[in-house]
Amino acid sequence: MIDRDFGTIVDNLGNRVNIDPNEYLMEFIGNTKGISSTDADIILYDLYEMNYGIFNHRNASKTKPLSSVALHECENIGADSNLYKVIEAYVSRGVKEVTGLTLTEYLELPTDICIKIMEICSADSAAKTKIFDNLNNINK
Repeated sequence: MIDRDFGTIVDNLGNRVNIDPNEYLMEFIGNTKGISSTDADIILYDLYEMNYGIFNHRNASKTKPLSSVALHECENIGADSNLYKVIEAYVSRGVKEVTGLTLTEYLELPTDICIKIMEICSADSAAKTKIFDNLNNINK
């Protein structure tokens, strides 16, 4: 059996709830003499998600039958990923315009080279901004 000092989970409303894993397992196992390896895998996966606050399967409503395979908000790392930040910097600093590198070519470069390219693109952008500012001042 799993250690009884399992800890707490976060329920679907964000509240921390104490859980006894043995009690949780017994809810699923009941009076059966044994369970299949598939059922055991599902139960342990649900316990994992409950322990790490991903989803509280114990209080899951019947309106969420696919909660075991759903992408939960805390698992969605895309928006905060470093890759997205690099892509945004590639576009905003005009790497393609300055270097001619496609995004794929740029991503394949070593990190130190990418950093240097970003420095060059930032300097190029600052120089262009200064030129445009000077032109605007002449036309005034």
